[in-house]
Amino acid sequence: MIAEDILVRAGRMVSDTERVRWTDADWLEFVSDGQRQIALMRPDSASVIETIALVPGSRQTIPEIGLRLLDVIRNMGESGQIPGTPISSVKRGMLDSFDRYWHVVPGPMSVRHFAFDDRTPRHFFVYPAIPFEGSVYVEVAYSRTPPECSATTATLALADIYAVPLLEFVLYRAYASEQESTVAEAKAAVHLERFYASLNIKSQVDAAVSPKLPSEAS
Repeated sequence: MIAEDILVRAGRMVSDTERVRWTDADWLEFVSDGQRQIALMRPDSASVIETIALVPGSRQTIPEIGLRLLDVIRNMGESGQIPGTPISSVKRGMLDSFDRYWHVVPGPMSVRHFAFDDRTPRHFFVYPAIPFEGSVYVEVAYSRTPPECSATTATLALADIYAVPLLEFVLYRAYASEQESTVAEAKAAVHLERFYASLNIKSQVDAAVSPKLPSEAS
């Protein structure tokens, strides 16, 4: 899906197919903001899996373009090319109780566990700590910040399934830009409500059909 697909649909809904009322630049700004808002609310909408190199010590950071860590999956060897052992998620407090020196005492050239805190979404800790010599790579899943949409032919960062909430956000921003009109203000509120509702419904459906372990099933 490209930006033009959203612009065409939005133009029809606001009776502005010639883009006189709002220019291409306006619409592209709305699309860019909409993608970023969706990525904030649904990090999985812009998720990627990549192999990254870890730095010495226990504290690690996802790539600069990342919004938040989703998972640390497995070791990828000293070259980043060899799939290795899985990495499990644990509470940082558990590691603190188990080994109070785990932040400062490096281990072998592989990771056994990682700890993550929602309050610092771009950072995580690995156990054991990474030594100063050698290279350690792991495979991670993280949410990426959607890039600025600078052309109508640009491919959108989100999957096609997010076309409806993205369209609703774009329409909300279009009407919200007409600050002197009470009618436009009311329409903006409607589209914003639909935007939130569509994302919430998708979250509920995803939770209902997501593969679960027997212990996680309700």
